[in-house]
Amino acid sequence: YRRDEKYDAAKKEYGTALELIEQSDHKVDSRLLQQKVIIQDRLLQEDMVYGPKGYVHYKEAWVSPEEYELLRLKEGFVKYKGEFKDYRNLRKVIRSKTEPLVQSYVLSRYSDETIHKKDVKYKGVYLKKNTGEQSHYRVDYKWEVWRFKGIDEGACSVEIGYDVAKDSWGLIKGCEDASD
Repeated sequence: YRRDEKYDAAKKEYGTALELIEQSDHKVDSRLLQQKVIIQDRLLQEDMVYGPKGYVHYKEAWVSPEEYELLRLKEGFVKYKGEFKDYRNLRKVIRSKTEPLVQSYVLSRYSDETIHKKDVKYKGVYLKKNTGEQSHYRVDYKWEVWRFKGIDEGACSVEIGYDVAKDSWGLIKGCEDASD
């Protein structure tokens, strides 16, 4: 259990082993006394002192879960589905939520014209707000539209947020609200 960082279970097992030694008719046997000392020593090691209290070993130190969360948030990590993630690793998820909105917006701008070709390009995602409860992102896009009158270009940004408790995404600001 200890190797798997299941500190509560490890502490319980060590406690059970100590009880068995104490209840044994052979508790004064040198081998059992030696095991008792080993177990007591292990229970005094940092991981067994702090781990069962919920502390997290992070960068050579044991920190409380609250301190750990603050450190990770300051480093630019966001909470997503119960874990800390580098927000740049969420690009595919964020694009899947925003790209259809941009595609729809571009088509609505040219709804009364014949479009020969449309090219919407993802440019980047940027973390705007990051708390333990939510994270907000700006996602930039550029587009080109080929029509009879020529080629038209434009750009827009979409803002989207993630609610950690609800595990849900929500639109904050769509393309129609952005300046082109």
